[in-house]
Amino acid sequence: MAMNSLALVIAVISTIGSHFMSPRVEGIGNTLVPVEIGASSVFNMPTGVALGKGITLTSTYQIPYSMTDLFRAFLAVAMKTPLVDMGFGVHVKKSGQFYQEYQFALVEARKINRYFILALRQRLLRVSVRESSNVVHTGNKALLDWAFTLDLGMLKVSAYQDNMLRSRIKVYQANERILSSSGVSLLMNIPANTIWVASIERRNGETVPHIGVESWYTTGFAVRMGIDNTQFTIGMGIKAGNFGVDFSAKTHRYLGTTYSTGVYIGFPVE
Repeated sequence: MAMNSLALVIAVISTIGSHFMSPRVEGIGNTLVPVEIGASSVFNMPTGVALGKGITLTSTYQIPYSMTDLFRAFLAVAMKTPLVDMGFGVHVKKSGQFYQEYQFALVEARKINRYFILALRQRLLRVSVRESSNVVHTGNKALLDWAFTLDLGMLKVSAYQDNMLRSRIKVYQANERILSSSGVSLLMNIPANTIWVASIERRNGETVPHIGVESWYTTGFAVRMGIDNTQFTIGMGIKAGNFGVDFSAKTHRYLGTTYSTGVYIGFPVE
C-alpha cells in the first residue's frame, strides 16, 4: 500500500516537469516565448539569453505543495561574451526524503543576425528515489534542447524542442522515460505596455495549447493571466530599475493551487 502511494506521488511529481518555469512565465500560461531575458531564460525559452544585457542573476522558489511536500527552486546567471551569450543554472526539486532531483543547465545562445536567434541547452539530471530508508532508484540523465526565434521587435516567432524526464515506480523498481515536446510560439507586444503570448506544442502524443497576457499598468507593476492547457494561471510583477520581484499561482489537476515567487537582478554592463 505504501509503495502504491509512493508510485502515485512520484508520478505526480515527474508529471509537473523536469525543468522549472519562472513565476513570470507561469503567470502567462507557461507559454514558452522569449519574454524572459538573460538568466531568467535558462530554464524557460533559452533564446532569451541572447536578449539580456551585461550580467543577470535570477532565483525562484516554489512554495511546497501540501500533498507531496514538493519543494522546487533554481538559481541562474547569464552573461554576454564577444562570441556567444552564455547561461548557467542549477535547479533543485525535492519531496521530503523520498524524491530528490538536481539539474544543471548550460545554455549557448547567439544572434545569427539582426533577426534570428539560435540557442542550445544541455541539461544534466541526477535523480534519487527512496522508500523509507531504502534507495529504490538513482541515476543520471542528459537532455539536449534547442530553440530558434525570429525577432521582429514587437513580434517574435519561435520554434523549439524541449525534453522532460518522467519517472514511474513499480514493485521497488523505477522506470524513466524521456518525453520530448516540440512546438511553435508567438509573442506580440501591442500596445507597448501589453504582451500577448500563445503557443501550441505536441507533448507525449497530445496537442497542448498555452495562451496568456501580461499588462504593465505603470512602469513598475504588471498583472498576468493565462491558460496552461486546462489549468488557469495568474501572476503579478514589481520592477524597480534592474531589480524585479514576481509572483504566480496555478491551478493543478492533482495538487489544487500552487504558488511561486522569484527575484531578478541585472547588471547591464556593456
